[in-house]
Amino acid sequence: MKKLFWLFAALLFAGRLQAQLSYTINNGAVTITGYNTAAGLNVVIPNTISGYPVASIGSYAFQYSGVTNVTIPNSVTNIGPYAFYNCSSLAGTTLGSGVTAIGDLAFYGCTKLTGVAIPGSVTSIGNQTFTICSSLTSVVIPNSVTNLGSGAFQSCSSLTNAVIGSGVINIQSQAFASCSRLVNVTISNGVMAIGGSAFIGCGLTNVMIPNSVTNIGSDAFQSCPSLTSATIGSGVTFIGSDAYDNCILLTNITVDAANPSYSSLNGVLFNKAQTTLIQYAPGLTNQSYVIPNGFMAIIGDAF
Repeated sequence: MKKLFWLFAALLFAGRLQAQLSYTINNGAVTITGYNTAAGLNVVIPNTISGYPVASIGSYAFQYSGVTNVTIPNSVTNIGPYAFYNCSSLAGTTLGSGVTAIGDLAFYGCTKLTGVAIPGSVTSIGNQTFTICSSLTSVVIPNSVTNLGSGAFQSCSSLTNAVIGSGVINIQSQAFASCSRLVNVTISNGVMAIGGSAFIGCGLTNVMIPNSVTNIGSDAFQSCPSLTSATIGSGVTFIGSDAYDNCILLTNITVDAANPSYSSLNGVLFNKAQTTLIQYAPGLTNQSYVIPNGFMAIIGDAF
C-alpha cells in the first residue's frame, strides 16, 4: 500500500507540474513556452509531457519569473533566447546532458546565479548569454563549445576563474568585458582569435596567449589594472590598437621567439624587425627610454 501511495503521489505531482507548464507540441516534440510560478519556485522540467519528449525551452519562457532553481532534463537540446532573462531570484540551474545550444541573453541578469555547469554536449553559447550574472564565481567552457558569443559573460562582477576550452575558435568581442574580479583565465591551445575588448576592464594578473591564436583584437586587454605580464605566442600575426593600453602595472610583454610578426625587447613590444615600437609596457617606471638602432616608427598610443 505504501508503494502505491508514493507512486500515486509522484504521478499527482508530475501532473500538477505539467499542468503549470505552457507548451506546444510540434513534430512530436515539446517546447516549453511558459510557467505559472504559483506551482512553486523550484522547477523540475520533466523529460516527457503527454508522451512526447521535451526538446527545447522556448524564447522568453521564464523571463522575469521568480523561479529560484531549475532542472533541465537530458531530453532538452536547445535553450532559446531570453529563456531565463532577468530571473533575478534564480540561484541554481542544472543543465541536462543533451543541451547543445544556449541562446542569446538566455540567462541575462540572473544576478543570484552562483554557478553553472556547462555540459560537454554544448556547442554554442550565444551573445550576452550570462551577462550581468553578478554572483557567478567560476566557469569552465568545455572543449565541445565552438561558438562563444559577444558579451557572453560580460559584467559578471564576481567571476574569478574562467577556463576556455580548445574548441572555441573565436572569443568574441566583450566576451568577458568588465569582469573586474576575473584574476585567472586559461585560454586553451586551439583558440584562434581574441575579439575586440574581450577582456577589457578585467582583474587579470598575467595572460598567456597560446600559439594557436593568430589575432588579438583592439582593446582586448585594455584597462586591466592588475595585469603585470603578458606572453604572446608564436602564432599571433595581428594585434589591434590599444590591446594593452592603460594596464598600469604591466611591466613585461614577452613574445615567443618563433613569432614571425612580433618581438619584444626588455618588455617592450615591437614588430619582428624591431623597427616599429608598438606598445611600451605602461607599468614601466623608467624616466627615460633609449630607442634601439634601426628604429623607424612609433604606433599611435604606444606610450
